[in-house]
Amino acid sequence: VAFYTDWPCEEDNWQELKAMEACDTCSLCRENCPTGSIPADRFLIRAENCLGSLQEMKPDFPCWVRLQPGWHNALTGCMACQFVCPMNKPYLQRIVSGPAFSEDETSQILNGTPWEGLSPETRLRLELPPGIYPFLARNLGALIEKQRGPTQR
Repeated sequence: VAFYTDWPCEEDNWQELKAMEACDTCSLCRENCPTGSIPADRFLIRAENCLGSLQEMKPDFPCWVRLQPGWHNALTGCMACQFVCPMNKPYLQRIVSGPAFSEDETSQILNGTPWEGLSPETRLRLELPPGIYPFLARNLGALIEKQRGPTQR
């Protein structure tokens, strides 16, 4: 969550960007990033290639992502780098399962039912940030395709 304000601050405790010391001798995130978005030569990831960012872009995944159905691991975002990070290990046990959806609700989402056409209960359980719903059908379809495996396609 980010907070923004125009309130004047008397104290500035921002620091230069730096990686945690544990990252100096670890490359698990880089090695496990499916799209190669974590370069060794810079601090910031290449968001334009990050699967999490690509899941929120229209109209479809680039062809190089469509050719790799095994990359998809989440409805929104990608946690491949986070799941392998030793610094995250204590927090991975805190992941809470989200709501369940009926076959009818899932079908409505996959078929691109407009947001307003979903029941209020379904919309409430989706708990999506603004602007994400239009990508949900494509992302859910990619996860289902991954589950089917190469023999069922």
